[in-house]
Amino acid sequence: MQCSPFQETDDSPLSKKRKMNFGVEDNRENHVPQVCNNVIVTPERRFLHLFKQDNESIYQTEDWQPAGSSIFTPLTEDIMVNTRNIEQFSCARGSFCVSGQDGFYAKTLPGHVIHLWRYCANRNKIFISRSFLFKNSQDFYEVQQALQKL
Repeated sequence: MQCSPFQETDDSPLSKKRKMNFGVEDNRENHVPQVCNNVIVTPERRFLHLFKQDNESIYQTEDWQPAGSSIFTPLTEDIMVNTRNIEQFSCARGSFCVSGQDGFYAKTLPGHVIHLWRYCANRNKIFISRSFLFKNSQDFYEVQQALQKL
């Protein structure tokens, strides 16, 4: 018997595992990926998928400075963020420094930021591991709502 990659058979030892991984066997609401314009959230695996947009509406930084000197760079590719080790999320609104593709300061933009906080066992405290800046308020609210469903 020949099967396509999307067809499940009962005689295959992996079919049950595939069904469980893709939510076919257990179709509870929290196993269905949540899809928005620029984000997909897969609750069972705790992934947040952010899509690169041509108009540079999403920026990121892994070097957050509380004094406001952080420079956000545009998202250069689609990314999947594993939120399993994120302890908490926080949000802020304000004006932030952004760079062009070259990484040098270009301008200051108003927008919303989502901070991802992780725990450091060595220092015994949490810290901001990554931040995302959204120029478009609608994109920010979609991601915020998706994170609430995790």
